Amino acid sequence: MNIRYMKAGYCFASGFAEDSTASDDAKLSANYPCGINNRVPFPMKKVSLEIFRPWYGSAPNLMLSNGIDETISFRTTDSRLPIIAEAWVDEAWQPIEYMPQHIDSHQVIVDLAPLHYWSFNIPGYRGDITTKIRYKLSLSDGTFVYSNELWCGINKEQLSVKEETLPDQLRVENLSDESLPEAIPAEVWLSAVGKSSDDVELKAIFQSLNIWDNYLMQMPIRAAHQRYWPVAGGSLHLEFIDASAFKESYRKVPGKVSWVLHAVIFHNEVRTYAGELPFRLQFSDSRKNVREKLKQQGDYREEKDWNADSWNLPGNKQLFVFYKNKKVFKIDVVFTKK
Repeated sequence: MNIRYMKAGYCFASGFAEDSTASDDAKLSANYPCGINNRVPFPMKKVSLEIFRPWYGSAPNLMLSNGIDETISFRTTDSRLPIIAEAWVDEAWQPIEYMPQHIDSHQVIVDLAPLHYWSFNIPGYRGDITTKIRYKLSLSDGTFVYSNELWCGINKEQLSVKEETLPDQLRVENLSDESLPEAIPAEVWLSAVGKSSDDVELKAIFQSLNIWDNYLMQMPIRAAHQRYWPVAGGSLHLEFIDASAFKESYRKVPGKVSWVLHAVIFHNEVRTYAGELPFRLQFSDSRKNVREKLKQQGDYREEKDWNADSWNLPGNKQLFVFYKNKKVFKIDVVFTKK
């Protein structure tokens, strides 16, 4: 993101839906706490703010976690936590983001239970000045929690010109290619199939692509309980199924619909998917080459009706490779558990 103004705070957070103190704004932010698990390296015995990349080359996330044994309360303004980025410029830490304040702003208390965290998508800043940034959380007792540091680029206007002072046409955000789905490794897509939208792994993908939970409800409906969403210019399709349609018990957040990533489909039709394909496959591969590359996955099944081959994968998943003109033109990874 290459901008020339101070960006307003964007770390939106909600308490659980049954929290009577949560405002309508807080509920609409749809960023609920998640339980800490061993797949994300959270510091214990402290409240921490960490910049974290779920995988190499992914967009960074910011995690606010509670590793102590008591609930921590935070005051939000219009659902924003008091978190801003600072840049090291002229031998001092200077803010490049700010907390907007308006007459009609809502002040709401949200709670973070022990061993829970919030995750936030943060910009990959680009600019003329190469420096490092950190994030600062202001606590109600006047103290601060600081994150680790991240090298990036900023512009000098980010030190002084607030976003709200500019007309809309000047609030231009040139997004970096970090948010492109092609940057996500194939093994990450493989692992994400069968995960729910409340899972940290799938949330990390959503945040890398700037997808938020409320977007899922706007996706096209393909069938009962099913949503269908094209990305990367239609070269990658994501299929989601309402978690309630599965017998398996997915973690439920009260008052919130959870979605399971049912299938990831890589295309070579109108537009060719430019990222890494599963198992080092290429769209230029012949059927013979595909079978050779996948011989370690066990026996294939020839799907004659579809001109395709299929393989069973660990974790209740199935790989389908479709052919046209003797070359690969589509690859599906599908979650098969009901």
